[in-house]
This record gives sequence, structure tokens and C-alpha cells, in this order.
Amino acid sequence: MSLSFDPNTVPLPVGHFVGGEMIAAEGAIEMRRPSDGKEYAACPVAGADMIDRAVESAKAALKA
Repeated sequence: MSLSFDPNTVPLPVGHFVGGEMIAAEGAIEMRRPSDGKEYAACPVAGADMIDRAVESAKAALKA
């Protein structure tokens, strides 16, 4: 029996998790594996509007 791991098969969500939902990001920074330099994921970039939305969601959660 041989065990193998293919990092290309690991699903990685791209977006911002705010208020209990995944929100698509407007932009992203590519992440590369050091072993082979291939892109394996994207790190979502948040603008001021998304940050404000996340802060307001967090404030509402603290009140609950």
C-alpha cells in the first residue's frame, strides 16, 4: 500500500468569511509552493468596504 498526497486536490475556499457567509473577494494574491514554485492557492484581498463590513459583523456578534 502506497500513501501519496497531491496538494492540487485540496480544495481551498477563496473569499472572506463574514457574518456566517463566504463572500467572494475582488482580488487575490497568489500563493506559491516553495517546493516547486507552482501556484496552489490565492489569498483574498479585502478593501475598506469589506473590512468595515467585517468589523460591523463582529460588533453585532458581540452584542448577541
